[in-house]
Amino acid sequence: MPLDELAQSGRLRWETATRYYEAWIQQDLFGMVLIRAYGAKTSRRARLISWPGSQEALARKLRQVVSRRRSRGYTFLPTT
Repeated sequence: MPLDELAQSGRLRWETATRYYEAWIQQDLFGMVLIRAYGAKTSRRARLISWPGSQEALARKLRQVVSRRRSRGYTFLPTT
């Protein structure tokens, strides 16, 4: 399954020993958005960022997120 289809079907999650990062694409009132959430595992505080755009632009941005998570040592965790 292509990465952008996987993101539409659920959340993509990465973790390190102390941090987590999630990303997913969803529909809102105005169109499609890429939602990113990240923070420390030991804290209830998290940062949530939305990035609006076309499906093609969001798929491109999601690929950049995946590349950056890999380069920073995050481990991908499949969600069920």
